[in-house]
Amino acid sequence: MYFLPFITSSVAISLVFTTLFSRDFGMINMLFTSAGNWTVGDIQPLAWLFPTANIDWNRPEYTKTMIAFVVFWRYVGWNTVLYLSAMQTIPKDLYEAATVDGAKRWQQFWYITVPMLKPMMFFAVTLTIIGNLQLFEEPFIITGGTGGIEQAGKTAAMHMYITAFVEGDFGTASAISWILFALIAFLTWGNNKLLGEKK
Repeated sequence: MYFLPFITSSVAISLVFTTLFSRDFGMINMLFTSAGNWTVGDIQPLAWLFPTANIDWNRPEYTKTMIAFVVFWRYVGWNTVLYLSAMQTIPKDLYEAATVDGAKRWQQFWYITVPMLKPMMFFAVTLTIIGNLQLFEEPFIITGGTGGIEQAGKTAAMHMYITAFVEGDFGTASAISWILFALIAFLTWGNNKLLGEKK
């Protein structure tokens, strides 16, 4: 069930969350304002945490939060499957030997699980870097293809698309794509140095 968001169309997910985060009719606003307006006697104990009026999620200070929430929700299942599959490949003998040697659970996690997960961490972080720098569908649909107010939801891929197909400046869009490629290559190289297999 947790993998379902990953195989669902990003367009459908973005449209659903645009409706959920709607200022006037969205369920998120309804829950937040209900919690903020909840009273005990004459006191509103949750008013400091939740708003007492509807939030306009299209405002620049909320746009990034909304997009990040949607992307996180969509990809958490994928990363869960990756890490669970990597954890199942760790030999049980290592944990049994560590238990016999008197290692506590946190020591087993830190000295056995984490080092054995490093190849999967490298793979997952590399895919996350590439995916986040190429993020297009979710912010494009959520912001209506404009990047939102003050361009708060505009990503590099959106900027490249708008430059090429709206403004017709294909040369600049091509330069943006090369810079994006170089940035992805550099961050992947840094990730390889940090999490990659040491020779």
